[in-house]
Amino acid sequence: MVKKKLLFVMFALFSVTLISCTGAVVKNKEKSSHDKFERKVFENKQAILDAIDKLELENNKRNLTKDKVESLKPLLPEDENIEDFYQEALWLAEHEQGEHIGHSLSFIYSYIQDGIPFVCVPHEIDHLSIYIEHNDSYMINKAIEESKEGYDLWVKKSEQAKKLLPAYYKNFETLKQEALLALEKAEQKDYEGAIPHIKYVSKNQIC
Repeated sequence: MVKKKLLFVMFALFSVTLISCTGAVVKNKEKSSHDKFERKVFENKQAILDAIDKLELENNKRNLTKDKVESLKPLLPEDENIEDFYQEALWLAEHEQGEHIGHSLSFIYSYIQDGIPFVCVPHEIDHLSIYIEHNDSYMINKAIEESKEGYDLWVKKSEQAKKLLPAYYKNFETLKQEALLALEKAEQKDYEGAIPHIKYVSKNQIC
């Protein structure tokens, strides 16, 4: 009888330990998933936002030159997401793509402002046509990668906004599919096949 009680106590303790360990694993998994979009807080935030505002205002009047974009660099914190879009802005400035420079600067602005690396997937796909035109395989692959990584969050945010403005998002299901097709074709290096899908995304882009 004593032996049975002892076995019961040992089993109960084992069960509690197992549940605790399982709970910890689930919590860690949830935390890991959440941390992917954990907000960052940047120092010198307002100075960076003011500098980007100034550049975007100037870009509305004339295409920003490379040296103008480079003037932003000393203010920017070391961050992989920021560096990617800073380099993109430089490339676009070198190729006199004023409208698209604003897309890259806007990403940096929103990231500095709220700390979440949100990528406007249609803007990135829109840039693909420029990179294809210049036959720049590095920038093509970078745009594909950024778009694929940001796709789920873009869809999630857009679905939320769709509830408030359904008329504005009436073609969103088609836009999602066209975006995926554009990325799929570009990743396969079927640029001729990708262009019609890229054009649809460019014309109907929503962020």
